[in-house]
Formats: sequence, C-alpha cells, structure tokens
Amino acid sequence: MTLFSDNTAFPIQSPPVSTSYLAGSNDVFNGRKFRVSDFATKNAAGCYGFNNASPSQTIDAIGTAIRMLASTSGFASLILDTNNGAGHKSRIIHQRGAVNQYEMGVDPANDHSNSWYLYDSLAAKTMLVVDGNFRPGVNNSMWLGAPGYLWSEVYSANPAINTSDERLKVWIGPVRMHPEMPAYRRAARRIEEELGLFQWADSVEAKGERDARWHFGVRAEQVIRIFMEEGLEAEQPIDFASDVFIPAGERPSFRHALFCFDTWERQESTVYEERPTIVTDTIEDMVVTRPAAPGKPARMRKVKRGVQRTIMEQVDTGRKRIDREAGNRFGLRPDHLYTFLLACGAMERREMEGRLAAIEARIAA
Repeated sequence: MTLFSDNTAFPIQSPPVSTSYLAGSNDVFNGRKFRVSDFATKNAAGCYGFNNASPSQTIDAIGTAIRMLASTSGFASLILDTNNGAGHKSRIIHQRGAVNQYEMGVDPANDHSNSWYLYDSLAAKTMLVVDGNFRPGVNNSMWLGAPGYLWSEVYSANPAINTSDERLKVWIGPVRMHPEMPAYRRAARRIEEELGLFQWADSVEAKGERDARWHFGVRAEQVIRIFMEEGLEAEQPIDFASDVFIPAGERPSFRHALFCFDTWERQESTVYEERPTIVTDTIEDMVVTRPAAPGKPARMRKVKRGVQRTIMEQVDTGRKRIDREAGNRFGLRPDHLYTFLLACGAMERREMEGRLAAIEARIAA
C-alpha cells in the first residue's frame, strides 16, 4: 500500500483487518476514497500509526494481523501475523481459501527462538529452520531436491559427512568372505573396463561438442546390466531406453543400494489470469425525509443502495502449463561404487601378492 500526504485521497480496495482499523457498521471502504488521516495517525516525523496513537516507524500498526486478499472470494491471501499471545509468533502465512498452507516466521515457543522457520501446514511439519545453520525441521525425513528437480551444482569447502555409525548397521561381513565373492570380482573387472569419458547431452546441445566439458565415470545402466549378467541382481522388467513414467509395481527393484531409480509423472501447474469482475457493495445513506422547521429538527432515515465497482481477480483459466514431461532416471551412489571397486581391487592385489610370494619362494629354493 502506498501512502500519500494527509491531503491526498487514494482508493482502498479492501478494508484492513480489525486489528489495524475496525470499520463501523456504517463505514464504507470499497469504491470510496479516504484520506490517510481518516483512519491513521501521523506524527511530526511523518510516521503513520494504525490503531497506534504514537507511531515510531514509517508504518506502525498495533494488532495481531494484517491480511491481503487476492480476491473478494478469498481464493488466496497473505497474512502478516504478530501473535503476541502464548505463541509469541511473528510470521507470514499463505492461505488458499480459509486453509493455511505455508507459514514462515519466528516462533520462540516452539524451539525456534532467534531463528526463522518454514512450516508446511498441510503436512503438519516444520520443513526448514535457519538458526545460524540451514537445516531440515525433522531429522532424516526430507530430500534436498527431488526426482526431476535437481540442483545443478553444490559448492562446499568440505565433502559431505555421511552417517556410518556401526550401531546403526546390521553388518553382513567383508566382501571377500561372501559366498558370491567370485561374481563380485568378475563384475568389478568388467566395471573397470566400463570406466570412461563422457559429455552431458544437454551440455553438448547448449555449447556444442567442442565446448562441452568432458567428465569421467560410468553409465548406470551398463553397471546394472553387469550385475544382472553376473547373477548379483535379478532381471528387471523395464525397457532401459524408455523415458516415461513407471507406475508403482512396475519399477525396478535392486538389492544393492548402489543403484537408484527415480520416476515422475508429467509436472503441470494451473494457469491463472486477471479478469475484471463487477461486484456490488451495499452502502447506507442518510436521507432527509422532512426538512428542519422552526422548533422541529429534520427527520432522517437510512436508505440502502448498491454501488458497483470493477475489481481484478485471479481466475483459474482451466488450462494447464506443462513444466516438465514425465520421465525416469537411473543413477548410482558414487561412494558405494568406489568402495566396491576398492574392495575387489584389494582382493586382486592380495591374490597377486600371494602368487608373487610363491614364485619368489620357488626361485629361492
């Protein structure tokens, strides 16, 4: 809301909530022009006070909330809420209809003292907390990114710290002691031959083959095929080349957490547009039914009438915008792959050392 001088009138599109200014039954806001001085206090410093006779800031309102509506139907609204009750909350709330969807603010009563939080009202859980650190609101329950919505880069001074506490693990044993060890070793040798150079296809499309950067790694599908051919993973009922959404029950399921598979449906969003809407406000006027006469006051009565005005509302067009087509992706956990190759390589090295020792002993004899 833009404020003007005391002598400048401006239209009020919707009345402030009762905590900023309490409109009486005869007061009319919609379709009328009011001066700031009609409902706000202005001091010598140019500060405006709403429900506040001694403002100290440019706009200084006393109350628990200020609400801004996207339309008269209350389709969406934004609430600035300073709940000074037991909660001591200062927050910004997004509503759709009468339902709180998300809120962001400070809430000392709920362990967010001197910190910002983002709360998902629909899921009934705190999503993020900023308290000097940027952290999830619930331990080990949320993703950073999502299938089909990836971060492009992560910049950090140190690598990620992953939980590896033995108290949280059911230890199966060393790979060298596993009955499928020969198959693991064969798979490792084949994966080593798969290691190679590649360019990302979207980078080639954007920069050209000459300027797209080279990377070193493997192809997830090829590693999966190697594990299946060595009997370490079951055959998967999926076309590896098909880039479509795979419903539950038809998705590949892997025994080894080395392999990842994510799929998503087509991502759509509703298209809204602003359209003019005519609304009618009912107002009351005082009408003189009998003029004043000597010794007799004028007689007046209230007369209701409708005043039309045009407002702009956000309207659902019934159309959908495609944000991303359906698809799927195979992936690998690099630390699992490196550890696997390291373990199998260590077995190869020990075997070679044993053979070399036997040869040296035979030569020495």
